[in-house]
Order: sequence, then structure tokens, then C-alpha cells
Amino acid sequence: SISSDDEENLPAPPSDDEEDDFFAQETPDEKRVRLAKAYLAELDTARGKQEADDAESTASADDDEDDIDRMLNEELKVKSKRQRYKIAESLEVKEESITFAKGHKCSPTCVAMNGSEDKAYSGGMDCAIIQWDLATMKKLAIFPGNRNDFKCGGHFQKVTSVCTGDAVGHPELLCSVGDDKTLLLWDVRAPNKGCVQRLLGHQSGIASVVCSETSAQAAGEGMGGAQMSYSGGKIFTLGEKDKALKVWHLDSVFSGRYVDSQYGHTNYGTCMDILQGDRPVTGGADGTVRYWKVANDTHMLFNVHKKEGYGSVDAVSLLDPEHILAGGQDGGLTLWATNSRRPVASVEGAHRATNLSRKTDAGDESDDDEDDFDFTKAATAQPTMASDGQAEVDRAVAAPWISSLASIRCSDVGFSGSNDGLINIWRTSAASKGKMNLDLDRSIKLPIKGGWINQMAVGSTGRVGSLSPTVFILGLQ
Repeated sequence: SISSDDEENLPAPPSDDEEDDFFAQETPDEKRVRLAKAYLAELDTARGKQEADDAESTASADDDEDDIDRMLNEELKVKSKRQRYKIAESLEVKEESITFAKGHKCSPTCVAMNGSEDKAYSGGMDCAIIQWDLATMKKLAIFPGNRNDFKCGGHFQKVTSVCTGDAVGHPELLCSVGDDKTLLLWDVRAPNKGCVQRLLGHQSGIASVVCSETSAQAAGEGMGGAQMSYSGGKIFTLGEKDKALKVWHLDSVFSGRYVDSQYGHTNYGTCMDILQGDRPVTGGADGTVRYWKVANDTHMLFNVHKKEGYGSVDAVSLLDPEHILAGGQDGGLTLWATNSRRPVASVEGAHRATNLSRKTDAGDESDDDEDDFDFTKAATAQPTMASDGQAEVDRAVAAPWISSLASIRCSDVGFSGSNDGLINIWRTSAASKGKMNLDLDRSIKLPIKGGWINQMAVGSTGRVGSLSPTVFILGLQ
């Protein structure tokens, strides 16, 4: 026991003023080290790490600052989508698990996958949109549409493009466009009720639609985990004959309004992709790819296909914010960097049999497609003039053109589709003097003969960058 006299002799606990005095005696370097260690401890806790505290006493201030810089740089790269993942070598594609599902009454034309990668949406020439369960490949719902039925609640002409609202933080939103010149907003939770909003403005059919976050959303969370306030998102649509890139603003999840129109293509708009912000990439029948900076009302032009009769760019896909894959009717595949007007890599006749003495997942060589085309004639095929003055070519002898492209975002893997029953997987890698390599990694042979792959949607299960991602490929013929 302790007597009252002993209690009087015990030291009193430190007061708040004494603690303030203690920290006031810190040098700036000591304070920086203390705050750095506290921040590192918060990061470790948030990531579920249980690291021992004994390293604190031996870590120097310089080491701590280096760790902070490294972690912050990695987080910044991920949030700005500038982190590149090398996954081609670990890519897993199971050809034996390829399944086909029927649902559309006419040919399907477009497809999109949701952010959680458990559902897909396809549009078709039957004017309908179908929601699919990717685990079972069964139909979950049909969004209404009927040709020339203006009161059907959906599209009354061919659906040309669909996209989900995951990019703007609203997975319940679905956007679709079609030859009926309309942009429709849908609530995927109530597909049978018809579209929630119908937006008009294009003077022709619409080729493509994409969603993108605003600049505030693109920044993501602030330092220390503070969430940025939501300020809406943007929808971009590309017209076919009117060649207009239109910008729509989402005031709320199901309420959009027209904002702006920008022009650049001199012939039909054909395709579009976007990865972040207000920088869509478009392709057109004028043989060009255009990289837009919508906020500045400017764009960069890339001349892709200059051969007469093979001018149209039919597919574009962003590998990352700085690299664009483009393909079209000349059968060539080109890779562009957004800081250069010349391609950093190109492959002529990307789906020719001469290029398709290919690696399969089993590692063997296969040339069984060589009999499908006369490649000698294809290489020398000359365009002829049609009655309307447009150049035409003999498609029977021409190399298969690129009808669709897709990519695993921020990675070194891209996919191309044509009408040869193959989906080609391409690997990109750095080369000398600012160039890049674009190599055929392998091909997926579909159990079909003939038919076009109109569009693909690719997603990787789990986080991109995991050691063995599994890829879903939705090819439509």
C-alpha cells in the first residue's frame, strides 16, 4: 500500500501544456519525421498491414521521406490511369470455355460490360437491348425497342452503341444510341419501363456513345482520403453523317442536357473510345483518328489510312491515356502516341494468314486459315470506281479489315476482331527512339466460319495487374 505521504511525493502526470511544450521543442526535421511516421502508419492500417513497430527506431528521416514519395507517386499514377501493367505473359484465355448465346432477333451490333464485370449489355438491328448474366450467359432482361414504333419506349431503329454509367459513378445508368438519332438514358433496375430520358440533337444516326467522369471525379479522393464532391459526368456522342461530336452533361443520374458540339471529321464518324476526362478518341471514314481536348475545343489529327478505297477507320481503343490502337478497312493495325503525329508501331494485314502463323495457348503453330483468302491478290488488289464516284475494292480478295478493337486498360494487351473467325491478341512493348513493338501474342479461334465481330468488350477479373487475370471477350457476329 502507498501512504498519503508517498502519494504526495509521486510525480504528477504531464499536463496538456507540458505536452505542447514538448512538441514545441521539436526541430523542423524532427517534426517532419514524426508526421511522416504517423502518415505511414495510417497508410499501413488502411491497407490491412500489421507491420511491427520496431523498425521505427532505426528508420532514418530520408528513408521515410523516400517511402512517402514512392507511395504517393504510385497512388497518383493509378488515379490518373498512367500506371501501365505488364500482363501479356500471365494472360489466361480459356478457348474451351467459349460459349455462344442467342437472344437478338437480328444481328447484334454492339456490346458493353458493366464495371463489376458480372453483366453485359448488347444492342442489335432488332432495336432491342439485352442484359446478360456473364456467369451463365443467360438473358436477364430486355430493354424494349421496335422498328418504326415511336411509342415503344426505346429505339425505333438499329441500336449502334451502348455504354454503362460506371465511369460516372452510376452503375444503374445505361446509355444507348442508334440510327434513330436519339440518345437514350435507361435505369437498368427497371428495364421494362422504357427509357428514362430521350435526348435529341443529332441530324443523323449516331455511331457511338461513351461516358466519362468530370475533372473533379477524375481526381478521385483527395490527400488523406477526403472524397471529392460529385459534380456530374459527361456523355459524348459521335454522329455518323453529321460528323458532330456532341457533349452532354449529367445534372443527375438520369437527367442529361446538351452542352456543346465540336467538328473535325470530313466524312462519316464511325467509332469512339474514352479513358478519362474530356479526351475522347474518334475514328472516321475520312481515314483519320482524332484525339480531342473538348475543354479547349481542340484536337490532334492522325492520318491512319491513306490508301484509296481503304480509307475508313472502323475501330479505335485506348490502351492508356497516351496510346491509341486504330484499325480499319485496309486491314492494318496502328499504334499511336498522343504526343506524336507518326505511328509508334504498325502491322499491315493484321488478320492475314501470313501474319497468323500464330501462337495458340497450346504453343503450336496454325496456318489453317490460309485457304480462306488469296493473299497474293489481296496485296495487289486495286480499287475500282463505283457509279457514285466512290472507290471500291474486291472484298473477296482483300485482306480482312479490322472491324473491332478492345484493350485491357492501362496494360500491354490489345485485341482485334475481323471476319476470319479469329480474335487476335497483341502485345505492346517499348522499343528504341520512342518507337514501340506491336507483336501478335496469340489468336483465339472461334468455333464459327464467317461473320463479323462487330464489337468486343474486355474486362479482367479482380484488379488489373494481378498475376493471372482472366479475360472475358464478347464477340458479336
